[in-house]
Order: sequence, then C-alpha cells, then structure tokens
Amino acid sequence: MYYNQILPIVKELPALIIKNDTLQVTEEQEIRHPVSNNPVIFLTNDDTKSTDHPVLITPHYMKIDYEQIKEKIYYKDLQLPNDEELTLKELLDENSTLIKVLPIALYVLSCGSLFLTGIIQCAFIAGLFFFLHRKLVRAPFIQFLKLSILASVPFIITYALFVFYGHQSILATLVPTIIHFIFFFRSISSLIEFQNNSDSNKPT
Repeated sequence: MYYNQILPIVKELPALIIKNDTLQVTEEQEIRHPVSNNPVIFLTNDDTKSTDHPVLITPHYMKIDYEQIKEKIYYKDLQLPNDEELTLKELLDENSTLIKVLPIALYVLSCGSLFLTGIIQCAFIAGLFFFLHRKLVRAPFIQFLKLSILASVPFIITYALFVFYGHQSILATLVPTIIHFIFFFRSISSLIEFQNNSDSNKPT
C-alpha cells in the first residue's frame, strides 16, 4: 500500500519543514495522486480539521486512514532533534526510520488481532459442538477446546494469507471459518474413538 499509494505522491509534496515538533504549514492545500488524480493528501494549519482524504497533515500530527493502515502519528513521538530542521519528504522517504518502524508495529498489532480472533472462534466452535454432541460424546468441554485449537491451524494460515494480501471482503473471514469448521467436524470421530478406547480400558 505504501509503495503504490503514498510513495508516488511524496515527490509532489511542497518543501514543508518540521522543527521543534511542529510542521510549518502556510496554507491549506490538496495533493492528488500523480497517476489516478484521486485526492490523497490534505495539508492544513488547523489541528482540529477533519477531511475524507486518506492522509491528513497538520502542524502537529499526520493521520493515515487506509484500510490496511490507520495511524495517527504525532511528530513529538518521533523524537526528532529540536534544533534541526527535517523536511516532510525526508520523513516519508522509503529509507526513513518512520517507514521502517511502522510496518513492524502494524505486524505486531495484526498478530495480536489474529491470535484474539483465533481464540474466540476456537471457544465458540468448541462450545457449539459441546452442547450439540454432549450426549454422543461424553467428554468435558476442555477436550472440545483442545480439539478446536488443533483444528484452527488451517484457519490461522488461511486467514493470515488473506490479511497479508490485503483482502478485506467477507470471504477473508468466511473461508477460513468454514475450513476450521470442517477440520473440527472431521476430528469429532477421532474424539469419539479415543473416548471409546478409554472406556474399554477402564477396569471393571
């Protein structure tokens, strides 16, 4: 997303300077993508300004609002030297510290979201089958949960691929969930067989 959307318009930016954690914006300006001509960046000297542009640049922060990236970055958090001047082009350059660190932060957040989603789905499917098959499978809920976590491996891999390639449609969630459901359903027979073996091995 960065290389296709943001980087091409960095060259179109005016000579804006950041000093003492403040960007010197002289007047409001809209910057369009050089190829698609779509409005991308809006420059304003009002920190309270709200627009529909994917990138909003104000004197004290920069807001990025794409499907893949939603960040509000304050210049003071970048720990820029107060006695040195830095142009906005240098800040957004592909070799800058900001661009190198931002994907790492987004990756960590994505992993956390994926982990939470997986745990919730595992618990839900395990609980659903536990109540529907508690008469057929006389096993505690924890056994269903362990089985659901094991069956979630294909779900996590498939879902991660959708996220990696930026697919935000309903299929990005539906397809991995169906795969998880199928793998868990097919493993119920293994749980029944394990339970029958355990019952047969019990001393009479």
